Amino acid sequence: MSYNIQSFRQFYRQNIIPRYYQGIAHLLFSVICLSAAVIYLLQGSLSMPWYAWLMVPFTFVLGSLVVWWLHKYPLHRPLPGLQFAYKIHTLYHHRFFTDEAVTWDNTRDFHIVFFPPFAVVGFCLLGLPLLYTGFAVLFGESAASIGAATAAAYFLLYETVHFCSHLPATHPLIKHISYLRTMRAHHLIHHQPQLMHKANFNVVCPIWDHWLGTYVSRRDGQ
Repeated sequence: MSYNIQSFRQFYRQNIIPRYYQGIAHLLFSVICLSAAVIYLLQGSLSMPWYAWLMVPFTFVLGSLVVWWLHKYPLHRPLPGLQFAYKIHTLYHHRFFTDEAVTWDNTRDFHIVFFPPFAVVGFCLLGLPLLYTGFAVLFGESAASIGAATAAAYFLLYETVHFCSHLPATHPLIKHISYLRTMRAHHLIHHQPQLMHKANFNVVCPIWDHWLGTYVSRRDGQ
């Protein structure tokens, strides 16, 4: 490793995180915005036809593919117009957390754990309306509501699983919930510097890592 991780963490905390930043407020903002989007989109869902609920698995699989693509390309390659995403994820997140130091120390570190608030706002105000419109054209308004709600729920699930992936291995959530323990191990491999550009891009469920050949197991990653 060509840098000292603790020195980088100190630099990040002193120079990148604003003085006014509050990690708990950041967490609550994301949870409230995404939860409100789910609730709003599911109004009247009890009267929707049964087949509209097929949008849940469809959107889950589609969302996993979108995450896989975004994680593999814009977040790990400085593509034109998206260099800011590469900077935040590869140059900051992956230097703040490696497989040897994967846990956060205090709530101010949430700044580099969760998506920034502007990304959540952009998703809710631009991404969801566009997704709803596309689904409505293809499948009808009932399916569009459920599909867009599933996308918002997926974003919230992503943030939850990713947050848990940066908890200590001894944390009760990791010790007692096998799903979180499995996904933490999966994500830990992605944080190996030699593997981060080519392995384990899914965070919630590794379906596309398996299907597209980027899955690396704990044994393979050793």
